[in-house]
Amino acid sequence: MGIYDKYYEIMSANYNAKIAESKNLEKDLDLMLKDLKKNYDSARKEKATLLAANVRQMRQLTDVKLEMDKLSDYIKKAESEGKPDIIEYFTKRKDELSLKLAPLETNYERTKADDEKLNAMLDKLMNDISKLEAKAYEIKDKLYQARAKEGANLWDS
Repeated sequence: MGIYDKYYEIMSANYNAKIAESKNLEKDLDLMLKDLKKNYDSARKEKATLLAANVRQMRQLTDVKLEMDKLSDYIKKAESEGKPDIIEYFTKRKDELSLKLAPLETNYERTKADDEKLNAMLDKLMNDISKLEAKAYEIKDKLYQARAKEGANLWDS
C-alpha cells in the first residue's frame, strides 16, 4: 500500500463508529488498538525511509548547485582572460547540470510534502491511540463492574 493510500485510510478512520457497531466490544477494542499500533510502527518506519531519501536528495541538490556555482566562477574567470573555448566548455557543462537541477528540486519538494503528510499521520495515530486506550479502559472498567454486579446479583438471589 502506498503512502497516500495509507494516509487516506488512517486520516479517515472513525473508531467511534466502529465501537458503536461492535458486537464484542472488548475484543474489537483490542483489535483496533493493535491495528493502530501496527500502523504507527509502519508509519515510523516509512518516516525513517523518507528521511533518508530526503537527506540524500538534499545532498544531491546541494552538490549540483555548488558545482553550478563553481562553473559560473570558471566562466567569469575565462571571460576576464578572454578564452572563448573555455567559456563554451564550462557553459555547456553548466547547461547539462541545469537540466538535472529541475528534477532534483521536484523530487526534493515531493519528499518534503510526503514528510509533512507523514508527520500529520503520525500525530493523528498517536492521538487516536491515546483516545482509544482511554476509551478502552473506561469501557472495560464499566464491563467489569457490570459483570461483578451481575455476579453479586446471582449470589443474592
